[in-house]
Amino acid sequence: MWEANLEKRLGLMYCLKEKDFYVRMHAYEYILGYNGRLCTLLFIDSLKYEVTVLILPSFKGDENEVISKILDCIEKSLKGFSIEIKRLS
Repeated sequence: MWEANLEKRLGLMYCLKEKDFYVRMHAYEYILGYNGRLCTLLFIDSLKYEVTVLILPSFKGDENEVISKILDCIEKSLKGFSIEIKRLS
């Protein structure tokens, strides 16, 4: 079983902050803001080795740029996890 240790979760948070995201982390959930607006919610499921990224309908920025940065951080910090991207409407 993957050990969802604090170091890996903090590594993801710091990577996102380095890419200019506002990050609020609570255990396995992250609220992300970009360019002054909330953009996504991120959930880690360590039992399924899965990360879910929910794009909020209020986000009006460059979605491709934001997703690319988020995916880069997830792939660096949580190797081997599958990633699911969903758009809330």
